[in-house]
Amino acid sequence: MNPLRVRLDPRTRVLEDGRLLIGGTPLTVQRLRRPVAETTSDTKLGHRWLATGLGVPVLDDTPPVPPDQLTVVVPAHGRASRVSACVAALTGLKVIVVDDASDPPIDGATVRLAVNGGPGAARNAGLARVSTPYVAFVDSDVDVSADALLALTRHLHGSDVAVVAPRVRGTGGPRWWQQYDAAFSPSTSDPTPPQSAPAHRCPTYPAPASWPARLVCARWAHSTPNYDSEKTST
Repeated sequence: MNPLRVRLDPRTRVLEDGRLLIGGTPLTVQRLRRPVAETTSDTKLGHRWLATGLGVPVLDDTPPVPPDQLTVVVPAHGRASRVSACVAALTGLKVIVVDDASDPPIDGATVRLAVNGGPGAARNAGLARVSTPYVAFVDSDVDVSADALLALTRHLHGSDVAVVAPRVRGTGGPRWWQQYDAAFSPSTSDPTPPQSAPAHRCPTYPAPASWPARLVCARWAHSTPNYDSEKTST
């Protein structure tokens, strides 16, 4: 496995000939014993930069997980044509389609729920059938390829990273949240990969149309599913 490589975020200020770093969110000041290079392979220092937002991961030499170690769960309610297009784009990966009580039923679905429980319940039903070490959740109206999902898994190389989500851009729309996501959402407007954590630039993962988890990849420990299964609009 390649060592973790981290580079300083372009917004991090480097002072005192590389011995003082100021930046990140919340604002962090780090004083070093010796001058620091812009990129480090020092595991302890790299994790410190990532945790404080002083740095971002360098993934050029990091391979994605093998395709047979990733399962994609697609929760769906109706919109059969979109489900077909979504699954076709994920050729080469194991895909579990969960039909959340559609009427008429979705042809070819792996799991069909008798009662409409919303996206959370559908994801949990699919998650219960996952046997691979990594899982991705992709809503049926999201356009993403198998190669793009596998590339996203490179971020899971670090042992302290459990979930990763990409920049999700809407296809346009007149509603206020669609316009906001296109112009100001941290998941689309931040020039570097933002860490989602309290008090950070991206405190939560925002998604178009205010739907959480439209597209995420996660390390799967095969424990109890923990998606909030309270019914929401599908």
